Amino acid sequence: MILIESKFSSSIPSHTIQRIDLIQTLNQAKGLTVVQAPAGYGKTTLLQQWMQQSDAKITWLSLDVDDNEKTQFLSYIAATLFKIEPMFEPLIDTHTDSDYLTRIANTIKRHITDSICLVIDNYDVIFNDEIHESMIFLLKHTMPQLHLMLISRSQPPLSIASLRAQGLLTEITASDLCFSQDETNAYFTDCTDLTLTAEQVKNAYIQTDGWIAIVQILVARLKKLADVNAVIQDFSGQDRFVSDYLMSECFNHYPLELQSFLTKISILKWIDDDVCRYILSESDEYYPLSTIEQVGIPFFALDTHHTQYCFHPIYASFLQNQLRQETDSDAIALHQRASERYSRQEELNFANIEQILLHANYVSHDLLLAYLEAYGQYL
Repeated sequence: MILIESKFSSSIPSHTIQRIDLIQTLNQAKGLTVVQAPAGYGKTTLLQQWMQQSDAKITWLSLDVDDNEKTQFLSYIAATLFKIEPMFEPLIDTHTDSDYLTRIANTIKRHITDSICLVIDNYDVIFNDEIHESMIFLLKHTMPQLHLMLISRSQPPLSIASLRAQGLLTEITASDLCFSQDETNAYFTDCTDLTLTAEQVKNAYIQTDGWIAIVQILVARLKKLADVNAVIQDFSGQDRFVSDYLMSECFNHYPLELQSFLTKISILKWIDDDVCRYILSESDEYYPLSTIEQVGIPFFALDTHHTQYCFHPIYASFLQNQLRQETDSDAIALHQRASERYSRQEELNFANIEQILLHANYVSHDLLLAYLEAYGQYL
């Protein structure tokens, strides 16, 4: 079997800022580390930075969709381990017997005295359950010698609850990876030739919410256009550069039914199962919201019980634009049902009334006036 050599190496981008706190988290990690976030949050760059600064024995493997055949996958595992430990060489091409995985695990346990770290990038391309089971087997039988790090857009389908309970699981997600306001300022200062005021940087951070790829697209826009304030103020998911990126990385590869579901629920600021089911028609495919946040979509829980969610604002405006392009009548019907649902809430607080009026305003001036007459006294 001929293995692709480029899968065993990675190169760090030239213009990056150091993620000091996250690197410290990785330095303290053991067992299994999962770095999971949608595209463009700097997952791979973070691990590359950590590798440059760490004294650990680390080896790297990048995957693609063609690596879903189990024996080929395991050959790559053996080959990447061989990069740091010569005793794995005999295992690279001897993958035909049923004990191949056991022999890899035994080699780690018998011959590795210090811990080694195996970083696997793009794990989200793996859909073969046999491979997932193999990773669970390796974790079970090779700790503490093996520290496994998975970089993935989606939540890896591994049994990790027991590892979490034992303190053997480190999880880094989009909320950890996104730039803070200080990091956004550092990026503009150290990695671009733009000169922005503190207020402009603050507004850029608010518009992008620290999504690193989107910050980079904003930088590209600012380099092309002279009016900095106008560019930042108008920047959204409808921007052509942003739309092209999101279409390619966060939308097109999902099933058409899921695409339709996402565009329709994007009209909601706060998203829960009850409101979603109300605004959708019986013919619409429904996806439990708890599964949406696990498949690489910028969709985030707003509470610890994971009952209410929101899209990243840039992604929400992108989806809303897709909905308008399909048919405005569908959007109007969705907004009308949303206003109806919020008007039937048992507790009509300011937030609910605000949503009633926002959705009614999209439907018609008459409906907005009717709701203002009904609820204006509460504002």
